[in-house]
Amino acid sequence: MSAAARILCINHGSSSLKLALYGDETRLASVTLEGIGMQSGRLTVRDGAQGVRIETPGEFPDTRAALRAGFAALDAAALPAPDAVGHRIVHGGPDHAAPERVTSELIAAPSVTPAPQYRPR
Repeated sequence: MSAAARILCINHGSSSLKLALYGDETRLASVTLEGIGMQSGRLTVRDGAQGVRIETPGEFPDTRAALRAGFAALDAAALPAPDAVGHRIVHGGPDHAAPERVTSELIAAPSVTPAPQYRPR
C-alpha cells in the first residue's frame, strides 16, 4: 500500500492568497492571507477540521511577501512537505474553458492572458 500523495493547492485572488495542503482527498491544513497590497492584512491558519489555529494581523505589500508568510505558517505547523503543487490561474478565452496543465504552448496561446484583477501585485 502506498502513502497518499500530498498536494499543496494555491489560489491567488486579487488581494488574497489561499494555500491548502491535502493528503489524498483530506485537507490537512490551510492558510489564508488577506489584504495583499493594502495597508493592513490578516493571516489565518486552520487545521484539517477547519478550526482556527492562528489568526493574526499582517502586512503583505505584494504576492512575494504573502507567499513567504504563508509558507512560513505551513512550516511552523510542522506539516509534511507536499509531493506536488497545483495553482488556480484565471485566464479564460474560448479555447480554454476547462482545467488544463500549464505548458509553454498554453502560455504562448494568443487568447491566454491572466484576468487583470488577478494579476499579482
